[in-house]
Amino acid sequence: MLSKINNSFLRFLEIALALHGFLHIFEFGVALYEEAYLTAAIAAFGAIIMLLSALFLEKGHHHHNLKHHKEKNQHNH
Repeated sequence: MLSKINNSFLRFLEIALALHGFLHIFEFGVALYEEAYLTAAIAAFGAIIMLLSALFLEKGHHHHNLKHHKEKNQHNH
């Protein structure tokens, strides 16, 4: 049960990070429109970090499905 809650929470974080990244993209566009180039650069950096974090978090929390982790878990039980 705790594992299911943990996976659900991680999935929520992935989605929240991705949405936050998209908000930074919108912020980047508005900053360019307003000719606020320093703000645009900071928003672009934030967007990249948020989207990459969401991507790597999504790929990273599934690592326990790999064969060597399954074998290790079988030996521990």
